[in-house]
Amino acid sequence: MHQKHRETWRRELNKKNRMLGKVYIEFRKVNNKYVQKESKPQRAMGPKCSSSFCARSKVLFCSNLTEDIQQQIIERFWSMAWKENKMYVRSMVDTESVKRKTIGSKSRRSETRLYYLQIHGKKERVCLKTFLATLDIKEWTVRYWLRGRADDNSVHTILSPSSLTSK
Repeated sequence: MHQKHRETWRRELNKKNRMLGKVYIEFRKVNNKYVQKESKPQRAMGPKCSSSFCARSKVLFCSNLTEDIQQQIIERFWSMAWKENKMYVRSMVDTESVKRKTIGSKSRRSETRLYYLQIHGKKERVCLKTFLATLDIKEWTVRYWLRGRADDNSVHTILSPSSLTSK
């Protein structure tokens, strides 16, 4: 197999576009064969949270977040490499232990996740919905990327979150 011009292969171009958040063609496995499905749209920010809780909150930055700032964040996020995206998400999600345990019930939750976005060089706390909508990723992706957090602690130094929205 010749790999001299691998970067020009349709599959490789498709993979690169998917990882950069651009338009790409989805492949699915049907009857043990890969079949091209439909064209997937470019990543775009969704609407921020409009809940009354976020609007009243003094801790969450959701209501102060403008579309311009969201657009800057998503453009920079999707211009990074895939590993850098993972590291950025890992650095923008903190975990802390549950403050109040329920008595009597068997709760499996052992930690609370706090979500942040880098805005003007500061980590501002936002709700999960705003975090996911701004980066245009799914909750499953965040959970999956956080599972490997302990394995890649040494890699956090490659990406500085302050590089976002500082320009």
